[in-house]
Amino acid sequence: MVGRNRLNLDEIEVAIKERWIFLKKIELEVPDIIYELPEKEKNKLISSVFVNSIKERLEALKDEANEAKEKITKYQNKYSVDLESFEKEGLKDNSSLDEHDEYMDWYFWQKVYDESCNLIEKYGIFLGDEIDVS
Repeated sequence: MVGRNRLNLDEIEVAIKERWIFLKKIELEVPDIIYELPEKEKNKLISSVFVNSIKERLEALKDEANEAKEKITKYQNKYSVDLESFEKEGLKDNSSLDEHDEYMDWYFWQKVYDESCNLIEKYGIFLGDEIDVS
């Protein structure tokens, strides 16, 4: 049976794309076979896992941002303003329930877009890449 051990990495230097990143602390539960690897090999493995996971997550975030941008553009075209301007003007007193629903949908997709772009930028910094989602 493979046991589980805690692997503590405190301020370990990890080479990612020829850059050195300092990890303050990370704790992972790993099988014995991983725990018993030489320290240098564990570091390479962890670097590889982070880089590959981030690249995979970036693709998902780009898809989310693109979907959100399509929805946002639909509302911008319909109302001929961006969300910020629309919110400043506000909904008219005689607005329909559909218009209220559209506003809530627009607001939601704007949040999705902003959050996705923020994460894409952070992950891009980690990978040493500049990533454009526009």
